[in-house]
Amino acid sequence: MEEVARSLGRGRLWTFLSVTLRQVRPAATAGGLLVALYVLSDFGAVSLMRYEAFTLGIYTSYRATFDRTPAAVLGCVLVVLAIALTIGERRARGAVATREHRAAIMVPLGRIKVPAFVGLLGLVAVSLGTPVFSLGWWLAAGRSVFSGDLAATTVNTISVSALGALLTIVLALPVGVLAARHRGPLVRGVELASFAGHALPGITVGLALVFFGIRFAPGLYQTTPMLAFAYAVLFLPLAVGAVRTAVAHAPPVLEDVARSLGKGRAETRLRVTVPLAAPAYSPAPRWCS
Repeated sequence: MEEVARSLGRGRLWTFLSVTLRQVRPAATAGGLLVALYVLSDFGAVSLMRYEAFTLGIYTSYRATFDRTPAAVLGCVLVVLAIALTIGERRARGAVATREHRAAIMVPLGRIKVPAFVGLLGLVAVSLGTPVFSLGWWLAAGRSVFSGDLAATTVNTISVSALGALLTIVLALPVGVLAARHRGPLVRGVELASFAGHALPGITVGLALVFFGIRFAPGLYQTTPMLAFAYAVLFLPLAVGAVRTAVAHAPPVLEDVARSLGKGRAETRLRVTVPLAAPAYSPAPRWCS
């Protein structure tokens, strides 16, 4: 399309504005909404900068008063905004079409080679050097000594992370396979429900689990399984997206061959679809080749 526009007499700038930019717009819109989801769920930056955002308001309301109703109301509003942004991101992502790829063309920079290199180096220095310098400065200027058990803290962190990752994978496999192999309102609803957690900040998920644990499951309140479930809610969209992409790129004929060899639906999912969804999996199962 760009070459046709150039052949019709349009310059580089007008071709970019009238052709390239229009093709990029759906993906750019989806990317912008995805960034909005992250910003909506951020707590660290707004809490350190004391910016009045939803996440900070929920935390302040929860810690400052005995009445948890204001925090719950703010959390519900944040959930509604998250669902709206998730729907918008999904629709924008669905509008992105597959285009032909062209081999990259090497463009000599000439005189601007040095300024371009300096600019990229400055970007790396600012993005990586600033936090490293700040942490080093705080470490050198601090006078206090870490009083906790570092080994126990490390073991607890690794254990909870591993349990959360395992639970997330177990929950993401059926959703990802369903979204990659089937279509319909129910499938879209299930996938949308899993992706809604992508925009929910940890404080909102934690607040919801506090309410649930106190009122309905006091035996699970403040336990490791509930913390692992909270991690699964927060990171389930990432796992679902990875599984869905892996299954979507796997040839469905492998599953058809397994069914033709007498394997049931559940065994086919377990022995063919699940290995195909695993990371770094390339060859087909030996028994169906």
